[in-house]
Amino acid sequence: MDRRCISQVLASRPDSQHAAAIIRHAQRHPLGSTTDPTKALLTDAGKAAAVALGGRITGFTHLRLFHSPVMRCQQTAECIAEGAAGSGMHIELCGARPRLGFVCTKDEAAALTLYTQIGDDFVSRWLEGVLPAGMMEDPAETVGHNLREICATLEHGTARGPRLDLHVSHDWNIMVMRELLVGVRHEERGWLGFLDGLAFHRSSPRELTVTYDTVQRTGPLPWEKFCLRQGA
Repeated sequence: MDRRCISQVLASRPDSQHAAAIIRHAQRHPLGSTTDPTKALLTDAGKAAAVALGGRITGFTHLRLFHSPVMRCQQTAECIAEGAAGSGMHIELCGARPRLGFVCTKDEAAALTLYTQIGDDFVSRWLEGVLPAGMMEDPAETVGHNLREICATLEHGTARGPRLDLHVSHDWNIMVMRELLVGVRHEERGWLGFLDGLAFHRSSPRELTVTYDTVQRTGPLPWEKFCLRQGA
């Protein structure tokens, strides 16, 4: 079954509500093409896909774009802004946010080495808490930091009408949120694709609705009550 792209998910929210989304950057060159994986930039196809996504965003009068400090995420945000330029939306490129990057990776060299050895099982081990101590941030802590930032942007309205805050990040960041917020596991639904992610809107002052593809969950805030992880 084809998945709904993030623009379709956002279009399904209640009318006139502010929304936020956290998405993976667009297609990049293989990480092996550079000795520093943070230096891998977008492919031409990735740039075109991000521009096309910007052109599909509808139902908002104001678009704010935040991104990881890694250049491919900045490129993605800029391409989305380019694609949305003819929509009539007020567009702001708000710059880099450290939490959208690799802050969750405490020992980046060790984490990347282990990831190349065990592949996709890395995320499973991270969520299960069985990675070597000091390698990664606790998954619930990662979700908490990201969700607090997203909720903070949703609390501030705009006189211009419904606003979309789009946060461009990386697969690990979003996959841990996908599992702990809506219960979608990569072992069952597959790895997070480029430009794929989660959408958010406030159902009430104390409730949040999170949507991934066709999976939606509404729960209470603060985030500790929302998180599905036992004991979070």
